Amino acid sequence: MFEYASAAFQLAIVLAGAAALTSVVWLTLVSCGLGVLGVGFTVLAFVAPNLLHLP
Repeated sequence: MFEYASAAFQLAIVLAGAAALTSVVWLTLVSCGLGVLGVGFTVLAFVAPNLLHLP
């Protein structure tokens, strides 16, 4: 789970940087969505690490 959370955070950071440079609004929204997804995976990994078995 932590690997997926880390990947989501890294993609969110890259897209936020691209959004800041280009002023494209949808990049900001996608970046925020990936950040929320990363937080969700992180919380899930702490609370119930065996709940989901992703390949």
